[in-house]
Amino acid sequence: MRSDVPHMQQSRPSHKTWVDPCSLPNHGDISTIGGNASDYVKQLNLNTYMSYGVGNEDTFGYKVGKSVRFVDISVERNEGKKGKLEASTVAELIVTKGMWLLGHIQTKAMNFFA
Repeated sequence: MRSDVPHMQQSRPSHKTWVDPCSLPNHGDISTIGGNASDYVKQLNLNTYMSYGVGNEDTFGYKVGKSVRFVDISVERNEGKKGKLEASTVAELIVTKGMWLLGHIQTKAMNFFA
């Protein structure tokens, strides 16, 4: 383990392993998201993505994360699996020139630490 790289340090067990999605701040407008999921479920999905998938403005990949647009969030009952519910989320992303550089840097960093 490299002690000079924060994410490679040995982690300590946490006593609080669950974060209630309802406790996250609201991020964005869900009015353009299609699908049959309730507005409440759509907002929870967006809040969770923005809080954990995108993070703060100073985090790696923030601009790319912010450019993702959710277009459909649906929940269906799968009779083939004894009526269990299945959820699907569809998102769109316009790939730009700057994203190539971001991916290239990330790949180089991953190869360095491998």
